[in-house]
Amino acid sequence: MSDEFHNDDNQTKDNTATGYVITDSVTDLPVIVLRNMVVFPGVATSVIIGRRKSLLAIEKSLKFHNSEVLLLAQRDESTNDPSVRDVYSVGVLARIVKKSKHDNGLKIMIEGIGRAQIIRLSVTRNSL
Repeated sequence: MSDEFHNDDNQTKDNTATGYVITDSVTDLPVIVLRNMVVFPGVATSVIIGRRKSLLAIEKSLKFHNSEVLLLAQRDESTNDPSVRDVYSVGVLARIVKKSKHDNGLKIMIEGIGRAQIIRLSVTRNSL
């Protein structure tokens, strides 16, 4: 899935001390759906990625989107193939800082940049 999103305030803010960088622009980014986890702006953390759609989102992000992705939390952790209805509409714009191979896929280090609100979802066969 790729999404168009915007911030909740509809204005530009840059507060690098807290890690927030929010703009009123609309952007189309690849999406990674997180199970049992939430990432906050200004926080860096490691995530193990195993779902095919998320692996494709990482590849697209690194190749076409300056390593930026939209992270969305999954509502029900037992859902293996989440649909649009299975994710929250507010997420976090994040940057992939590092990636390495892992037994079950990839391990990535991500850094939350800012909060994002989904405006419209563009769902394809290989995404969300």
